Amino acid sequence: MSSETKSKFIDVKTLSGALPKDVRQKIRKKELVDGQPTTGMCEGYTQANLSIVHKSLADDFEKFCHANSGPLPLLYKSKPGEYAAPALSQHDSDIRSDVSMYNVLVNGKKSGSVGSLLEYEQEMKEMSTFYLGCSFSFEDALAKARVPLRNVEQNLNVSMYNTNIRCHPVGVFDCYQVVSMRPIPRNKIETAFQVTHPLIEVHGAPAHIGDPAMIGITDINKADYGCQVKFQEGDIPLFWSCGVTGLMALQSANSPLAFTHYPGCMYISDTPVKIHDLSSLPDKPKVIALKEEPFFASVTAESVVSKVKALEECIQDDPGVIPKSLDVTSFPPSGQDANLQTAREFLSGEDELHPKYQHLVAIERVGRASDKTWRSMRAVDLTSLVSPIDLLFDAAKDMPYVSTTGIGDGGNELGMGKVKDRVVEHINQGSEVACEVAADYLITAGVSDWGGFALSMALYAVSLCPVHDRYLRRNVGFPLQKAEDLQKVFPTVERQEAMLTALVDHGIHDGILQQLSMSVDGLPFHPVHAEKLHQLNKFVL
Repeated sequence: MSSETKSKFIDVKTLSGALPKDVRQKIRKKELVDGQPTTGMCEGYTQANLSIVHKSLADDFEKFCHANSGPLPLLYKSKPGEYAAPALSQHDSDIRSDVSMYNVLVNGKKSGSVGSLLEYEQEMKEMSTFYLGCSFSFEDALAKARVPLRNVEQNLNVSMYNTNIRCHPVGVFDCYQVVSMRPIPRNKIETAFQVTHPLIEVHGAPAHIGDPAMIGITDINKADYGCQVKFQEGDIPLFWSCGVTGLMALQSANSPLAFTHYPGCMYISDTPVKIHDLSSLPDKPKVIALKEEPFFASVTAESVVSKVKALEECIQDDPGVIPKSLDVTSFPPSGQDANLQTAREFLSGEDELHPKYQHLVAIERVGRASDKTWRSMRAVDLTSLVSPIDLLFDAAKDMPYVSTTGIGDGGNELGMGKVKDRVVEHINQGSEVACEVAADYLITAGVSDWGGFALSMALYAVSLCPVHDRYLRRNVGFPLQKAEDLQKVFPTVERQEAMLTALVDHGIHDGILQQLSMSVDGLPFHPVHAEKLHQLNKFVL
């Protein structure tokens, strides 16, 4: 777009309070320049992305929209030759002329952009228009929640990017999602997520928070569409699903002729945006920071966070069977030495962004002490019996997409280096037994087994959370988990008793009692461990 065209753009502030029907008339009469972005116009009214396809593809494209409702929330589907959208606009409306710029696609490739589709009158009689929710529609909701949006050129305050997030394919439609990015102050991230979460008809909550590389964006300073948004200190990039995904979908179909809106140039409907009172939300989303550098986060619901906190409290009590073979991967690999380089290679995948293992969990695994030995809680040297998997935790420190969790109950366990000073101060022989290797996340429990149980139950609760599930899918596809599938591996009293029985049958001793016993850490399975499992279960099931 030329600088001359830019200079003709009117100030959207003059149209922020205008009625949609009046702005549509201005666009139709060419009182607005072709390509004028509509962000900021007609505040409080729903704007729509457009995808216009031949009637032979309409049914599959409708299914594609439903399968990828994050980027393509379907507001209305017209019949072939229908130019108005009565479900969205009660006043005069003509889709052929009420958008300031359209993309024209021929055989799946963009052939140009036009300010009107009237010259395609005959072709339009055989085509259906899909009106799809637009994220510009929720920006006034963000503003009312005092979430600042940065000023940029051309009155367009978002940058748009291609990603590596593949949409759920349907028929000939198979593409990757496009996202829009807004820099949000760190202390406003959760508010921004909560404000947009209920607005599923206009993309809903973000598909990703933080590190752009995780979704395939290599340079945040080079937008694929829109304008370059400027960051301020403390800003975090939030990425919403974007309707430009429709352009990618139509290109993938390779149809003889199709149309979309030009990025930033939306259809403005007469339908008000639904503004939700956050205090009335039944279960607010909670943003959980996972890493600071590079920053990225996940999301779940408040109810799940409450369950996890209850599980955490439950395992703090201090009380003073494998039925078939499992595949086990050993470190170091056969024929290789145990060193830091081997550890890095063991964890590495196809590239830095896709490691072979994204999260390492060590439960009751003795860890390296400061004198480079591995010791029991009685300070007995176990070095000759231990494989140095601590090296994997060491290597993970320098691998931004590999995280670690340690679970322990005494202080000598792998990961407890995170609280080494407290182990030395409070634990008998702490200076000798304390593990020096820290984990990103540490779970301490009265018995390490309880920490493992609580972690698996917390993952169960998170996996069934609709808020988390949608975020994990990046707003595309269908729900991933079913309760009945996860319950097959849920830690119950019966399963744990069967496992302990199998261990005893195979001659595995209780480490505290030094004898074959239906006990863990010197505590009998009945009633101590069975009762703890019952307590944990009630918080989740």
